[in-house]
Amino acid sequence: MNHIQEQIQNYIVTQFAFDHTALDPAEDLLNQGIVDSIGILQLVTYIEETFHIQINDDEITPENFRSLNTLTNLVMQKVQ
Repeated sequence: MNHIQEQIQNYIVTQFAFDHTALDPAEDLLNQGIVDSIGILQLVTYIEETFHIQINDDEITPENFRSLNTLTNLVMQKVQ
């Protein structure tokens, strides 16, 4: 797990997944009910502030916010 993924995981566990100590990077955050539509907006704000990137409206899709892996990929594409 890389540093970006660790930071996102820690945020999700702290803010949304109180009964988890860690998440499987491929776990479906949306279908499992860990993150909902309000949670996605909170994640967008957290990611933009933490990694100093801008997430465009067209990037706020279930596909990009489905799992820890997809979130990490989105951030890694933006910071490079």
